[in-house]
Amino acid sequence: MQHSILIALLSLALAGSPAFAAEEAKAPAADKSAAETPPPEPRAERTQHELRLNGQVLKYTATVGWLILNDKKTDAPIARFGYIAYTLDGVADAKRRPITFAFNGGPGSASIWLHMGALGPRRVVVNDGGFAPPPPVQLVDNDYSILDATDLVMIDPVGTGFSKPVGEAKGIVDEGRRD
Repeated sequence: MQHSILIALLSLALAGSPAFAAEEAKAPAADKSAAETPPPEPRAERTQHELRLNGQVLKYTATVGWLILNDKKTDAPIARFGYIAYTLDGVADAKRRPITFAFNGGPGSASIWLHMGALGPRRVVVNDGGFAPPPPVQLVDNDYSILDATDLVMIDPVGTGFSKPVGEAKGIVDEGRRD
């Protein structure tokens, strides 16, 4: 359930990338053997956005994708790490701009709240009790985003968001996972 909500919110937040969503939907069925499944490839999609923060308009690039982690002994893929990166456009010296890496979610914690509730440039509107109203959710510019001071990379630990075990590692999940 949490995975479905995250995918829906990412689609809304990033203005949807049909190519990226189609690639995720084409993932092979779980009952196919690893020998029949081609090794996963890194993937990334970019979109351009604006954020109104502290009275100024900031233009930024959102990149959603995944990287492949290989076993250092066998070089076989063992995990697909999903990430969403937000980088401020028009920075004179990008090499000197700070980057914040945040691990988004994990066992016992949904991957949405750090991203779409605290750090990201957009946030989900919640009611006074701290709960999101029923779908469809409302997204607004995040007045507390840190994008004015640092680029942001949200990393989904394996088992959350777009991150999952692959190859021989399939089926290895954390005991605390509930989805």
